[in-house]
Amino acid sequence: MHNSSRIKYAIEALKDLSRERSNLSKQLNALKARCEFRQEAIDCLYDYYDVVSGDYYAVVDGMVKYSESIEVVRDYMAEHYGLLDDQIKRMREILNEPVKTHDKIEKLEKLTSFVFYMRPQEKG
Repeated sequence: MHNSSRIKYAIEALKDLSRERSNLSKQLNALKARCEFRQEAIDCLYDYYDVVSGDYYAVVDGMVKYSESIEVVRDYMAEHYGLLDDQIKRMREILNEPVKTHDKIEKLEKLTSFVFYMRPQEKG
């Protein structure tokens, strides 16, 4: 009788450990998906930077030559501060949302079109 109660206890302990291992596995998979998504988002940022950096250098070169252009850019930034702030907040929201493998591509497209290019969201 003593042995059977110990075996029952051991079986219950193994079941508990199995459930805990399953929960940890789910949490690790969710964390892995989020890290992979963030890595892909960072890659997109670098790609975007590569595409537009030449244009930015040309603009900056022109700005250095004409002091009025710096004032125009400063005024533009002041006027559009709210929009730029909203874009950064939206990017943080997208990066902080839970990521599932099946919606990763859709989220990256949303991130690149809405945040990087400041396209308005399509109404669906």
